Amino acid sequence: MNLERLLMSVSGIVFAFLFVFYVSAFALVTPSDAEVDQVNNIAANWTWSEGDPTKVLISLFVNSVPDVCAFGKSNPVDIKGIQQDIQGAAEINGRKNGTILYQAEKIGEYILCAYEDITPSGGKLNLTTIANSSVFSVARLPTVQTTTLFAVTSLNPTASASRPPNEIDTGRKSSQMLSAGIIAGIVVGAVSLAAFIFTISILFRRIRRSNRGNRQDVPAETIISPYSHLVPSQTPPPKSHGSPHVGKRDTIPTSVRAANQVDEAQGEHQRERRVMYHNDSGWRPPSQSDAGISSVLEMPPSYRSAL
Repeated sequence: MNLERLLMSVSGIVFAFLFVFYVSAFALVTPSDAEVDQVNNIAANWTWSEGDPTKVLISLFVNSVPDVCAFGKSNPVDIKGIQQDIQGAAEINGRKNGTILYQAEKIGEYILCAYEDITPSGGKLNLTTIANSSVFSVARLPTVQTTTLFAVTSLNPTASASRPPNEIDTGRKSSQMLSAGIIAGIVVGAVSLAAFIFTISILFRRIRRSNRGNRQDVPAETIISPYSHLVPSQTPPPKSHGSPHVGKRDTIPTSVRAANQVDEAQGEHQRERRVMYHNDSGWRPPSQSDAGISSVLEMPPSYRSAL
């Protein structure tokens, strides 16, 4: 009798130890906060270890009473089984992991409880608690903070998340206006430079054309000679109505006489001049005689006006 009692006591102790270890093996991890307006706002990660039961149910409760995970103490918001998920998950180092989703439509505090389904075949539902998550909140989270974080991260990862959206929008507009101003300045400068070059080229062409026209006005065969007075004129000399007076020695014109008298009065040391009249008006080189003592003054013939 004593031996049987001893064996029963040892079996009870071992069973209790295995039960405690068994309960602590399965784990549930939930987020600390959830958005009430989000679809499937509660995502819980579960971890199954080798030796844990496979017929596992996970229930979502509102944390409104103490020891809410005790079976039959409170009605769950939702309950889901993960037996098929456990069987289909890949085992790594004796463990399997998965995720289960729930929808909490009201603001408040919630908790997840995991149970082993030990319901006998055809009997009443019977569940045993094997694990539970920590208490978490479902609330309406501020959307401005989330938007600000996203905008700051996309613009500058090292910037502070407390930057207001107005400042970010102002920075964007300023950068866009600066870029547009730079592009407009480049375009205007390029157009002005092209117009300036075009105007200069037109003026240069006009100047070249005017220079060419001036050069063409000058005869190409113009002759500049120091002896141009020796070349006889192409125009015929005018015909005289009266025959020239040949062989007569006329008197010296008054202007010539006055000039000769002035010359003689200015200096007696000058050379003696002789006046020689010719019958024609042709030009002759000056002649000199008496070894430089006297000079000959060539005079054209005098003509009588026609009657």
